[in-house]
Amino acid sequence: MWCHWLKCDWLEASSYAEQLYLHSRWSKSTFLYQRVSSLLMLQPAADRAHLLDRDPGEKIAPNVNVTCGEVLEMMRMIPVHKQRIAGKSLPIEKFAVAKSERYVSQRGYLPIAALEILYLWNGFRILERNEDLLRRMLVHVWEELMFVESSRGNNECYTDDWCVVTLVQGVCFRAQKRTDEAHRCFDSILERSSLIAHDHYVLAVASMELGLLYLDQGMLDHAERQLLSAKYVTHTDAHAHAHSPLCLF
Repeated sequence: MWCHWLKCDWLEASSYAEQLYLHSRWSKSTFLYQRVSSLLMLQPAADRAHLLDRDPGEKIAPNVNVTCGEVLEMMRMIPVHKQRIAGKSLPIEKFAVAKSERYVSQRGYLPIAALEILYLWNGFRILERNEDLLRRMLVHVWEELMFVESSRGNNECYTDDWCVVTLVQGVCFRAQKRTDEAHRCFDSILERSSLIAHDHYVLAVASMELGLLYLDQGMLDHAERQLLSAKYVTHTDAHAHAHSPLCLF
């Protein structure tokens, strides 16, 4: 599944996510969300904008035997499968449940859902070594960003959506050594901190990515201060990302 995500082969990725959902007992909520995220990436952003307003029997994309109604049902099943281990919920399951709720509230729209998950699971560290795949990712990111900007007046979650897409864009720029552009992405997210309604984790990881950018530039004092300010907010991966470079100081 991860290999196909890295290659932007969303249909194949969705089939492997389905197999994990059916046969693995680890986290059905996570695997189901990964499957839906893959399916959503098969459509341009504009086609996803009002997915819940389409005929439930309509296929989500050409040559895909999954309907809009089935996608909605999968999203509704994500909270049902949420589990508690030793009295605690898995952070990634909390994330998946929150996103499934956003899917309904935004009438079927989630921005670059699979790329967001790929980032949280450290997938972009692999992409750093493949310029062709990075360029492919940036095409998806740019198209999504243009749609988010165009829907600004009609989207209550505009800032959240914009920050998620800009975060992934900044990570791609950093991987391409486009330092100034990456800086602008992460700084612009932090400047919008008071406007974010749901995706507060982006503040932590944007701050962390800014610290890693300083580290790339050899600015160790700046990097240490920035990484220490990247507080744990939503997802344990933010802590894991930040902890490793801090060990260098």
